[in-house]
Amino acid sequence: MTDHAETIEKAIFDAAAVGLDQAYQTFASVGRNWVWNEPKRFLKLFHAIPERSPALIGTDRDRFAYGELLRLVAKATNDLTFQLKALEAFELVETPDDFQRQQYAQLLIDMNRPADAIEVLQRIEKPNLFSNYRLSQAKLDVGAEVDALPLIDTSIAALGASTQKYRSAFHEHRFKVRVALGDVGAIDDLHSAIAACKDAKYLRSLNARLAQYLNQNGPT
Repeated sequence: MTDHAETIEKAIFDAAAVGLDQAYQTFASVGRNWVWNEPKRFLKLFHAIPERSPALIGTDRDRFAYGELLRLVAKATNDLTFQLKALEAFELVETPDDFQRQQYAQLLIDMNRPADAIEVLQRIEKPNLFSNYRLSQAKLDVGAEVDALPLIDTSIAALGASTQKYRSAFHEHRFKVRVALGDVGAIDDLHSAIAACKDAKYLRSLNARLAQYLNQNGPT
């Protein structure tokens, strides 16, 4: 991704400039990486290409891709306007698949609408470690931490060789669930999240959370 970023960026820009909806599919795909690792590149390219009206985009796949792109822009900028635009695009997808429902639910969680996210996630036909993770997040947000725990337990147990990079996030979430349940051993999950973390930016965030927890609760 890093080695070919400029080539990818030019290809997206050129395709969007001539009105190819596929540009937004490609941009949304790489954007999940760039929004975290290269946010300046991500936002620069977004503002350089034409914005679209989701209602004028022709297929479910393209509407979803544009909605996903807008969701990522909202995350990078904390601009609620982009959340609303992403919501419009997702709601125009007529026959969403499981992955599209999962991403739609993630947007609803970001918008502090966990009950709506639960409704969307419960329509997923084949739940997986990611949809269970999102459902656990939404359950925690509505105060159903008892239901949230087995869902994140299942997600962590399902991690494989190709999904180890998500271990930190999963353990951090289980830490939050266990804290909500009053579990004095919750800090073990935070230590596990830190031990598994390979990203320097995220590691700083986890260490800050650990310091805050220890300041409030003392060593355990």
